[in-house]
Amino acid sequence: MRGRVVTLSLALILTVGVTAIAVFIEYVPSTADYSPYNTYWNGLSELSKYVKPLRDYRALNTLDPGRNALIVIPLQPVGPEEAEYLRSFVSGGGILIVMDDSGASNELFKLLDLEVRVNNFTVADPIYRLKSPYLPVVKVRVGGWEGDVVLDIAGTLEAAGRDWVVVARTSGFSYIDTNGDGTHDIFEPSGPFSVAAFKRYGKGYVFVVSDPDIFINSLIGLEGNAGFLKAVASGREVLLDVKHLNLPLVDRVRDLVKPSEAVGVRALQVAVLIALPTAFLAVRPRGGGVVGKSLYLANAYIASLTTYYVATSGDLMALPLLAGPVAVMLRRYRVSWALLLPAAAYMGRVAPLTYLALPVAIAYPLVGLRGLYPSKSDVLGANSSDSLRVALLSLIASALDVKLAPTVLVSIASTIALALAWYIRLGAVTINAPRGVIKGVLREELVVPVEVRSSTKVKVLVVTGGGEILKVVKGLGVLQVPLSTLRLGYRVADSRVFIEDYLGLSSRVGGLRIRYNVIPSFKAIAEVVEEVLGGLVEFIGGYLGGLGRGAGGRGAGGAPKPPTPPIVVLPAIKRWRRGEYLGARYYIPGDDPRSIHWKKSLSKGDLVVKEYGGGGGGFGGIVVIADLTSANEFEFDKLSYTLLALLIRNAVRFPANDALVIIVTPDGGMGAIRGGSVEVLAAITYMFNREMFSVEYDYRSMGRLLTDEEVRAISSSSSSIAVAIKAASELFTKKVLDLLYRARATLPRPYTAIHGRATAFRYSYLRSRLKDLGFTYVTPSLTAIEDLRRLALQLPEVI
Repeated sequence: MRGRVVTLSLALILTVGVTAIAVFIEYVPSTADYSPYNTYWNGLSELSKYVKPLRDYRALNTLDPGRNALIVIPLQPVGPEEAEYLRSFVSGGGILIVMDDSGASNELFKLLDLEVRVNNFTVADPIYRLKSPYLPVVKVRVGGWEGDVVLDIAGTLEAAGRDWVVVARTSGFSYIDTNGDGTHDIFEPSGPFSVAAFKRYGKGYVFVVSDPDIFINSLIGLEGNAGFLKAVASGREVLLDVKHLNLPLVDRVRDLVKPSEAVGVRALQVAVLIALPTAFLAVRPRGGGVVGKSLYLANAYIASLTTYYVATSGDLMALPLLAGPVAVMLRRYRVSWALLLPAAAYMGRVAPLTYLALPVAIAYPLVGLRGLYPSKSDVLGANSSDSLRVALLSLIASALDVKLAPTVLVSIASTIALALAWYIRLGAVTINAPRGVIKGVLREELVVPVEVRSSTKVKVLVVTGGGEILKVVKGLGVLQVPLSTLRLGYRVADSRVFIEDYLGLSSRVGGLRIRYNVIPSFKAIAEVVEEVLGGLVEFIGGYLGGLGRGAGGRGAGGAPKPPTPPIVVLPAIKRWRRGEYLGARYYIPGDDPRSIHWKKSLSKGDLVVKEYGGGGGGFGGIVVIADLTSANEFEFDKLSYTLLALLIRNAVRFPANDALVIIVTPDGGMGAIRGGSVEVLAAITYMFNREMFSVEYDYRSMGRLLTDEEVRAISSSSSSIAVAIKAASELFTKKVLDLLYRARATLPRPYTAIHGRATAFRYSYLRSRLKDLGFTYVTPSLTAIEDLRRLALQLPEVI
């Protein structure tokens, strides 16, 4: 008997599954681009009413080419063998219409020996357009037909040779929007551009259109789009290549089922409708008492009635009602009770069956079918809310039988009373957040532990600006609550807290206030550096004077620009071994007296010191040009963090080397800090921690729009803007080179430049000049904040 039950159950599941697939194919719409079964704006359902699908190119050999036209949208590549079928079709007199805006068809053109190419550009037209510049309207002339055609984010095409006839061009106001900003920039090509052309190919024709969207549902009814297709087809039967449309699996299945739908699918539906009641009666569950028997009889009634109703009316939407009987067969009685009342209401047999099912239908949500996610309403839990919805819907059934009204009202009152009792118990749950202000780092994950205590099993959901956290708690539990760190400064996170008993009967809504302070990532690292370096940072700070005031965003206030860029030479806290001898230079304050070259000093009449590559007697380390002009707090944080990361790595890896940091202010001024790697790091840390950079974020720069290559191209031209760019770049480079000369750092050495997008244009010229002097550019790289903290903690060992 058990084997029989299993066999019948599997057969039932299989038939219902196949039927469910058939219903899905029939009623669930497609959303795939260019799908003939997609009825939305981006589908081809309207076009499919007038064309026939072509699923295999081998079928072209059975057609008369002179009576057919083929549309190909090559979202999938066309192979060499398929291209030969197309060649034979067109050469025999057929018309091939290739529609593409991405360049995917270029390989097909090579296979067909066609000298034409589709470019993956975006054409915009601010004048001759529909609702948007990306919906340009073009004039088309094909044969004796002339009309307007609306394009949608079209590309362009290039046809070589006199055999190609261009039938559509965009207006002279059109342009190629290379950066997608919707405006015509000076470096963007202007129209007109070819968008449609044809060529004689054997006895037939090849049409190329650089926009596959002109026949989608939202455009085919506009202007002359449909007329264009009729003009090209010239009265022939039009085929649509569905093989290369990149359709999803469900549309592929639709494409296979549709031709045999009238016979195969209908026969399958009838077979399932006959098999279901039979299988249901054969596996009648044993036991269960009165309730179990009532449940079985009710579902037997629903199964039989559904079979009759669907067979007579053809309403396939009633098939989901069979889920109740299937649930009984699979011993899922709770689910079956949930489906019983909607099934009865749908079939129109409400009063007697509702009276039988109502008590259990009210109780079924209380077993936790909604899962762990709590309700976001006060008092009523998720499952008690579902129970009330069922009861309120049952009030409609009570209109057919007034005897049902007291039962429904008692059920509603009982559910509310139970929810209120649990609501009082939930008041004993305590939630504790950390006291004081929590420190977070900009754009770094910040998770705060929150303690929850409850004597009963509850579900707790905390919703913050950083996300949600859900946990089941009994006794003591800790929730790791995420907070948003996308903005700087002191913040108060007023989070919403939802507490629900585990059965979902009642819910409490409360608040949780967490205070935290989001600091820049460079600030967090600077604090670590100052902590590990002890009093060195404060000692070095005395040598800085006013250097750094006003550095930051354009328009920042600060001290007036000094007549010459200041150079701060830091005292050596500890001298290192000498590196490679590089040469001699004049003495500047702060140099180690032991590095004085006495013989040359006597001959020149001035103090001369020896220059070494590793520190010791002269400057031989890295040069850093730090331009902290920033568009916003995030860019300033990135530039500052990059500078600190570079100096920390340099101090840990090359403690014997010197470092020279040139700080560029937004008003064009600059200054320099020179000394040992550790001392320079301490000085920059002092400046960050004492907020010696006053920042305003208000610049607008063409550096946001142009690449280095484009800037160099403009600089070489003779336009007024190019002259201004070139002059500004040369002046800036002259200042930097003069500062390097005064700092005695003109010998070839590695250097790096840290800057934002606003000032990127002037660094192209500076790099070329430094390259001519033998300087080697080192690209600044970012280090994860945790790794940088570990590096900073190694500084005491290095010192």
